[in-house]
Amino acid sequence: VNKEDDSDLAQQHAVLEATCSWNDHSLPITSIHVGQGGVRGRIFSASLDRTARVFEIFSKQPLFTIACDTYLTAIVVDCEERRMFLGGGDGRISVFRLGSGATTAEASGSVVMEGHAQPVTSLLCAKQGTLLLSASEDGGIRAWDVQSNQCIQVTDTKGPVSAMLELRRPPPLLATPAEALLPMAPLRRYNNKRSGPDSLPISRCVCHGPARPAGVLGAKRARSASGEAA
Repeated sequence: VNKEDDSDLAQQHAVLEATCSWNDHSLPITSIHVGQGGVRGRIFSASLDRTARVFEIFSKQPLFTIACDTYLTAIVVDCEERRMFLGGGDGRISVFRLGSGATTAEASGSVVMEGHAQPVTSLLCAKQGTLLLSASEDGGIRAWDVQSNQCIQVTDTKGPVSAMLELRRPPPLLATPAEALLPMAPLRRYNNKRSGPDSLPISRCVCHGPARPAGVLGAKRARSASGEAA
């Protein structure tokens, strides 16, 4: 990149400004989740000040705040924004049911998932919100059933896990073998004939050896006929 390109990039970065900002947290933010809806979506944040806050992008207003017993290290919301999961520094995961349009939360009726021995570092919703994956500094990755709040699988990575990412399969890999085949035009029926005015069917073409005298051929045919008559 030359100097002219550097100056252009500097000018482009100089004009970038934040459309909205909030300073409601009193301590550093540890995790952010952006909900569905684009400019009308919501932003969920977790902080070391033991609170989780929800902001609306369109109105630029904070919606509500949830106070927890420990500092928070991870936050995630399911695809329908019905449940919010908070990972704490004590290794526990708190589940909050969000109200209509994610404008309120039932803090009193929260559910706690216990299993990690050290702070939770990352949370991930999979399978359309029916499965929750959690990672921790203890090196464990746990899979939780969201409906029953039970741990269904534990994986030990032998080291701290800092983040997780879901890689979905491309649509062609999800199709059945019959559907995955590429369409093919039907083949034409082979007429088994050579091209040309003097062509014969291939089934009737034979390869002849060197020409033999007519007398020799006639003698062989006579002997074969006499043998059949005997």
